[in-house]
Amino acid sequence: MDEKRRYLLSRRRFLQVGAAVSSMALAACVAPTAPAAEDTSAGEAVDSEAAARWLTGMGDRDASGDFKIMSWEDEGEIRKFLLHINEFFDAFYPGLEPEVEWGIPWGEYWTKLPTLMAAGTPPDMAWQHQSRGQVFPSKGWSVDLTDYLNAYPPDGWPDDWWEASVKTMSWNGTVYAIPYDWATIGIYANRGLLDEVVGGYPADPDWTWDDFVETAIAVTGEDDNGMPVWGANIGPGDSTVWNVAQAFGGWYFNDDMSAASFTNDGVVTAAKLLWDLRWTHGAMPTPEDTQSMGLTSEFAFASGRVAMHRALNDTAFRMEEAISGTDNPFEWGVYAWPRGPEGRVAFAGNSGWFVPTGSRYPDIAYELIRYGLSNPDLLPTTGVMGSMIV
Repeated sequence: MDEKRRYLLSRRRFLQVGAAVSSMALAACVAPTAPAAEDTSAGEAVDSEAAARWLTGMGDRDASGDFKIMSWEDEGEIRKFLLHINEFFDAFYPGLEPEVEWGIPWGEYWTKLPTLMAAGTPPDMAWQHQSRGQVFPSKGWSVDLTDYLNAYPPDGWPDDWWEASVKTMSWNGTVYAIPYDWATIGIYANRGLLDEVVGGYPADPDWTWDDFVETAIAVTGEDDNGMPVWGANIGPGDSTVWNVAQAFGGWYFNDDMSAASFTNDGVVTAAKLLWDLRWTHGAMPTPEDTQSMGLTSEFAFASGRVAMHRALNDTAFRMEEAISGTDNPFEWGVYAWPRGPEGRVAFAGNSGWFVPTGSRYPDIAYELIRYGLSNPDLLPTTGVMGSMIV
């Protein structure tokens, strides 16, 4: 099977994925299956109470063919949503075959999706990100959800939804996508390497970047097998530099955002701090070091040879899986993001689902979004497997 087909999941593969995931999830947190339906026509093969709650009545219950969905999320992130998507179509639209193309590389996703839309062959539902949550509507690429939200709002809408996450999916006051998370950054901490150094768990919540650097240097060395141990893996990328820079009073741009300002004191301080961690102190692995561990940078922490690791909250479930699956699992926890002279500044953001302009099934797409992202029977699974507050 070639690489592309490996990421296209039909309903048959959904069932296989669902079985694998169900065996891992806690029984109390697994969403109940859809009510058993009699073997009747598509229009009747569903519990009427569930249909009345989750369907708008505008979708064709006898629709058949494929229903295309696109996502950049990898296997660890997508599987919880595959369960929800499969359950929705099995219960309400058994004639439609959900075809989910997932694991599309991030950069490729944001070129492929507009290209498909320009060609008149968009997916019927797709993933949206805060970074494009206003760009797509401004170009007419997203369906306005106002009428749907007014007539058939998601459960708890809008009071139970994080306001900031809704705003990132809105343009000129109009909602064009429904968010499913609010992701924040923290420091994953290997307690076996750190508890003695920092004086117990957790570290002081008001610790500073100076404290962080000192701790990283103190932990760096070798393990009992002579293998290198690094104090930190937080990555000197643009997002991290920007967050650290703001904690030191820096900013990437001038006041009116008309020019870059990468040489101001705060940005220079942040960049040097991260550079020194890797190249001066040797306290942060290089890309080659990470590759030698046989892990991606996101999961280098699972090796047990990284003391402090920058990661989103939605990585926690998968990180625990990775750590538990090693020959040497270890106890770990989470530290607060460090502070600087100007306070604590850390990344937060979110993703969502939207209906692309030109979707063949916009009504069904909205029903799927509403069902998959607000059904209280499904939220425990989403919360646990996504390490999210839902």
